[in-house]
Amino acid sequence: MKNQVLNRKGVTLIEILISVSVVAIISVVVMQFTSWMTNAQKITGWKQSAVDEQRLNEIFWQKHFTGATSRIESLVVDANGVITTPAVIATEPVMIRGGGSGNLMAAYPADGKEWPVWEFKTFEKEAASSKYIESTVTGFLKGSKPNIEFYGRVVQGGAVIGEQKLMSNVEEINSSSRFFPDENVTVLTVEFVVSYPFQDKLKVRKQSNFRISTVLETF
Repeated sequence: MKNQVLNRKGVTLIEILISVSVVAIISVVVMQFTSWMTNAQKITGWKQSAVDEQRLNEIFWQKHFTGATSRIESLVVDANGVITTPAVIATEPVMIRGGGSGNLMAAYPADGKEWPVWEFKTFEKEAASSKYIESTVTGFLKGSKPNIEFYGRVVQGGAVIGEQKLMSNVEEINSSSRFFPDENVTVLTVEFVVSYPFQDKLKVRKQSNFRISTVLETF
């Protein structure tokens, strides 16, 4: 009887193996769950960052495309403010890939060099004089897939006064335009598509409309 009681208090090899297996399975499940949670947090963070970038991108181009208009070079008025001679207007077109139609990135070479998507001039009248400050605004791509970046640059008098990275992981820039003759305005509709660098099926899209008071021409 004494020996039987002592034997019952021991642990068999099979019981040890079963316990180790259970612990190993639980550890694997915990590790997989932790990995899934970490990946989900990364994707959520990327989505929010991509949405924020696209909002800033839209604000940047809404501001500058609004200034892509004709420049009044001369305008003579009398003491009552009545125009006495016709205004001389210099038009500056918006230069854009494909004339603003289709996938503007279709011919992107990804050769490491800057590649303009569009370029145009803006004119801002000085408060103290009748002169206009001329700026050249360019939207361009750099990098290779999946790390293609979209930038905006403003140049005055040959000097860069502002340059900003607007979007990362750019997949597509799709565009279409419609001219409204009654208002003499072209509405340029652009869809910006960015993709998750580690899973290209995961994308964020943003469609923006820009009013442009001049013509569109292709590079």
